[in-house]
Amino acid sequence: MNKHTNELLAMRDNELTSAYKKFLKEEFLKGGKINRRKVIERTITESRPHFHVSFEHAYKVLSTIRNHGTKNCFKLTLHQQMWQELLTLVEEELTSRPYLSMGHALSRVLAEKRASRFYLSHDYCYKRLYKIEN
Repeated sequence: MNKHTNELLAMRDNELTSAYKKFLKEEFLKGGKINRRKVIERTITESRPHFHVSFEHAYKVLSTIRNHGTKNCFKLTLHQQMWQELLTLVEEELTSRPYLSMGHALSRVLAEKRASRFYLSHDYCYKRLYKIEN
């Protein structure tokens, strides 16, 4: 992994941890037994994180999707969903600002927009949060 990838992963882990702590606190304040799996599920689905991808990688993937579709591009459905959401946001940016190139639209989206959720599996988040906390 290169330095930029490590920075993106660190940013993602910080956002994941912060969101998890927020939802954990909410559950704690409700009183009663805390269901960690429920807290992680809320963290995944109710958070609005950044897209944790580099511009270069995103440009390459989105160009491929725009030219060839998503068929056989992804092994995991979550990745396909994330790329489709990112592409939708870029296309909305291009529609509202037709003078922009795809690269400029992508830059704006990566800098200013948030994903609708974490595109991570429950098991991955569970293990990642355990590793981060210990």
